[in-house]
Amino acid sequence: MPSIFITAASLLLAAAAAAAPTVSEKNQAALAGFERLRAGLYADDARLQRVFDAAAGFLRAAPARGPREAVRNVLLFMKSSMKYAPDRPVQRGPHEWTARQSLAYGTSNGCVEAAKVFFELFREAYPAFPALAIGSFNSACPDAGHAVVEVEDGDGSAFLVDASSFERMPGGLNAGWGPSRLSLEDVRRPVSFRPEVRGAVVQAFEDSDLFVEEKAGGYRAARYEYGQVFDGKLLEEVRFKTLDEVNAYLARFVKAEVSFEDLERTGLVLRYDGPDKAGFLYADPCRDGAKARYVVFACDAAPASKDGSEAVEPLARRQYEKTGRAETCVRKPIAPSARP
Repeated sequence: MPSIFITAASLLLAAAAAAAPTVSEKNQAALAGFERLRAGLYADDARLQRVFDAAAGFLRAAPARGPREAVRNVLLFMKSSMKYAPDRPVQRGPHEWTARQSLAYGTSNGCVEAAKVFFELFREAYPAFPALAIGSFNSACPDAGHAVVEVEDGDGSAFLVDASSFERMPGGLNAGWGPSRLSLEDVRRPVSFRPEVRGAVVQAFEDSDLFVEEKAGGYRAARYEYGQVFDGKLLEEVRFKTLDEVNAYLARFVKAEVSFEDLERTGLVLRYDGPDKAGFLYADPCRDGAKARYVVFACDAAPASKDGSEAVEPLARRQYEKTGRAETCVRKPIAPSARP
């Protein structure tokens, strides 16, 4: 009798165990719920729109006498407020996020997201200056392409903005917004890309990077190789008693303004390789150190509700193979209401 009871009880326990979720299943369900909650933040349109409106409002207040200055302003803003971080806050496909999502979370995962952010901010803040979102594919490489933004210059010609290189934007004092001076607040603020450190990073274009911090009742300025602040070779270390002395030292290196020529030299501004605006030269990932022709297959005058370039590119490549050009880019005139 006892042996029969034990056997029956064992069977009941086994059946209950089979019906109840395991610890692993509970964890997976909880994680799935967490991911759904977090994904909801990325889809919070009202929150994303508030961030976008604040950014556009900031740029509207930054004067631009022409499209070149408007381009500089948007690039400076992106450098001040964003980082290239493909997997932060989450990994996503190159066409997955909108401009508002990328801007709100302050990260870009590549050329498509960066071009979306630049294009939509530029159109919203400076509607008088015509611009197009440009999609292109590498004619020499089957799996490569590049997203840029075309801007109409003051003389009616056009140039391309490589927004994905926004972090290479030459910076000055206070993120490069004109001739200014470091304040006490600047040197006491956490560094955006290294928040455990307090101080100000100032980039002297094509010369060096400088870091200024409070130190021993005064100030310390450390000068590094260009583009290698904290991690590169320390070129110079100087101590100062006052901020006036610090700013006098920085004035030897920092340009008051970033010129359009600076953007061209840095590679942030590109040119078409022909009058038909059908392509441009850019780095070829399939051949180290080489350049290839990128063929324009998309040219949109307004932000699309959904990024459809992935579906268009295969057709454009087939057309290019047969005819030597992609006919999927249909240039439409900019709306009259957006003209000055």
